[in-house]
Amino acid sequence: MLTVCTDVPYPPMEYEDPDADSGFTGFDIELMREIALDLGLDLFVVTPGWDAITSGLAMDARHCDLSAAAITITPEREEGVDFSNPYFSADQSLLVEEDSNATEMADLGSVAVLSGTPGDLYVQDNAPDHVTIVSFESPGDLYLSLETGAVDGVVIDLVGNQGYLDDTGLGRIIEVYERYGLAFSEEGSDDLREEINAVLAKFVLDAPTPGSSTSSSRPTDRTLLLLLV
Repeated sequence: MLTVCTDVPYPPMEYEDPDADSGFTGFDIELMREIALDLGLDLFVVTPGWDAITSGLAMDARHCDLSAAAITITPEREEGVDFSNPYFSADQSLLVEEDSNATEMADLGSVAVLSGTPGDLYVQDNAPDHVTIVSFESPGDLYLSLETGAVDGVVIDLVGNQGYLDDTGLGRIIEVYERYGLAFSEEGSDDLREEINAVLAKFVLDAPTPGSSTSSSRPTDRTLLLLLV
């Protein structure tokens, strides 16, 4: 059994699916399904919460073997967890309304962020002094604040903003580069991490060329190979 911690909902990366064997689907879940299949293991998914995942507490307490939850690799997080090799190139992105005249963050009066995420940290470090930062705990609240005019923009990973655009057909995006990794306990997980890195390496070798006919703006199932680095 391969037990994986995740945090939902965060479509298209991970979200509940009653029709799936694990009860969940999305980019990260399908990636872990492929890895479990390659290792000859069944997949079991649990949701202990974002803080427990990113701090490493969930893995240290053996709630799961590793975490797959669109976790950006940062020096701060590496103090509490060991990461796999990067498996996904994720852009932090600024989403504004379609009729906005803004071309950069400096043109805005306020932006919404998801509390404690790399997007939050990026804005804290890079937003001009006049830009008001509004923090939320749920991705849905970010977009509601934009739709109601409470904020002028939303900063979150590109997959989140792209998912919103795919669903609504509204808005436009500005990007900043980052990477995701799978998170492991710092104690006793070296062998599993090496096994999974080896599986990820095989996926990279099989990856189609970005921009080919198999490309997709919303990564699901094995289209993950388009985004590996």
